[in-house]
Amino acid sequence: MQYMGEIELLTRYVRGVVAGPRIQLDAVDEQAVEVLRREPLHAWLLRIARAGCKVRGARGNSVREVIELLAQVHSQSGISQVELARRAGISRGRLGELFGPTETRPLMETIVRIAVGLNFPLEVVAQGEHLDDGPAPESPSTSASGASDWQQAGTFAACMLGGALVPSRGSGVLIAGCGLVGAMLIGYGLAMQERQRRERLLFAGAGVSAGTLLAAVIRHRYMPAGQDGGRHGG
Repeated sequence: MQYMGEIELLTRYVRGVVAGPRIQLDAVDEQAVEVLRREPLHAWLLRIARAGCKVRGARGNSVREVIELLAQVHSQSGISQVELARRAGISRGRLGELFGPTETRPLMETIVRIAVGLNFPLEVVAQGEHLDDGPAPESPSTSASGASDWQQAGTFAACMLGGALVPSRGSGVLIAGCGLVGAMLIGYGLAMQERQRRERLLFAGAGVSAGTLLAAVIRHRYMPAGQDGGRHGG
């Protein structure tokens, strides 16, 4: 679908500008991006409406309805306006203006920047498509769905099993190394901005740490004194 390709191209470009690295474009795509990013949102919405399409989750093809969709995703995300403005690379005042009651005419790039800041994929669908009739899809940055919960539980369990499989007769250095890996994963998770990746790393780090602790307890309780991974000769 032509319009889906347009929004995907502009999203990849904006993400590269905001978060890096910038994507490499050929001459055709570069020209297309320059036209798209400066196109008023209302003009682009008019184009897709004439083609029988709309933005998935939006009630209609007006600027206000698309902004209301993004405002709903923002409310669900728990991200402050200050943080969203930083992620989107736009001013706090401009963001407040867009989410305010006054009618505005933003450019396509501005709307895509907000969507990128929310980690929310804008999608173009046919107006009669069944999936488009329900409520706005939840932002991927929120992990409230049951599927995400199961994924997190699976990550924790798998990493805990991996940490616990440290050989009971292995050296204490090996166990300490696994514990360090768990701590590093937790540290990377705390530094991660994107909520989904942050939670995945935190669950992985917690699982490795828990598994390593279990392996250390087993080694301490069941390994005979003096046996430490071949430290003493046979």
